[in-house]
Amino acid sequence: MIGIMKSPHGILLVIFSFAAFAITHLVEAQNQEGFITLDCGLPLNQSPYVEPETEIQFLSDENFIQGGKMGRIPANLESENLKPYSTLPYFPDEIRNCYDIRVEVGRNYLIRAMFFYGNFDELNVSPEFDMYIGPNKWTTIDLQKEPSGSGKEIIHISRSNSLQICLVKTGATTPMISTLELRPLANDTYNWLYLVPSNLTFVCILVIPLLFFGTYPKDVYDRTAIPKNLDGPLTITWRLENPDDQIYLYRHFAEIQDIEANDTREFDCVLNGETITINAINPKYLEIETMLTTIPKECNGGICRMQLIKTQRSPLPPLLNGFEVYSVLQLPQLQTNETEGIRKYFFSR
Repeated sequence: MIGIMKSPHGILLVIFSFAAFAITHLVEAQNQEGFITLDCGLPLNQSPYVEPETEIQFLSDENFIQGGKMGRIPANLESENLKPYSTLPYFPDEIRNCYDIRVEVGRNYLIRAMFFYGNFDELNVSPEFDMYIGPNKWTTIDLQKEPSGSGKEIIHISRSNSLQICLVKTGATTPMISTLELRPLANDTYNWLYLVPSNLTFVCILVIPLLFFGTYPKDVYDRTAIPKNLDGPLTITWRLENPDDQIYLYRHFAEIQDIEANDTREFDCVLNGETITINAINPKYLEIETMLTTIPKECNGGICRMQLIKTQRSPLPPLLNGFEVYSVLQLPQLQTNETEGIRKYFFSR
């Protein structure tokens, strides 16, 4: 469940950063070059503004979509939320309403959509609808299940200079959206996406971000961080929506303490009782090491449980800096040879 509360992007559990991000990317992104950040529902006659808690500049979405009506959450909720979540467009008439956004061909984009109903229409009926990337279904938004708000992200490689992000009505409730954000990523970020067959996409079902980055401008790609450094085994449990899914794991480790010479931090990685590391993991000081499974894994009954367990000779507990889980989804329609990595937010401890 994602709360859209007044904290610097505390509403999001978002992606880690690879060590390969160079200083040149830092310089390029600090001025928000290439950022597209839409306050959906903000009237066009209102100037772009910088949200003070995130230092992100927002602008109106009116030049990116046609149709729709403007709503506003109740005044008492505005004081509890960041400004971008005060207004929203909703689409009671057309079945399909699409944002048309100009992008750079061949560029990796992090795409984030946020939804906060707030009973803006006083009907007290939380919307449920679908989202599409071009002709392909991305995900279902169900604010009945996530009443405090919902956030979805994908990593998308643009195959044309026009990107359509669509809200599709599927029942009696009305699609709406609060914010839509695009972040250009360096071309060496998630470069494994280029190797994925054009009829497949990777769905990210769990993300725990990297320690060393915070919100913008500390993290130039605008992500948050949740470090893990606990006594005893570190256990992460999650449930697959499709129990038969095969999954791929990305694990990221970097020592964050200057360990004494006679101390050791060493641990194994175990997935559902199976040790999936050949050698014990011994993180290096402030150097990021990424481990990934090249052979897909399965979770019996759709319940997955990963543990980091310290070895007998290790007095220090395990440490996890970043963790992602991906499954594979076939794309039924390929308009522009699209490949995407999709991320769904939830907390699982």
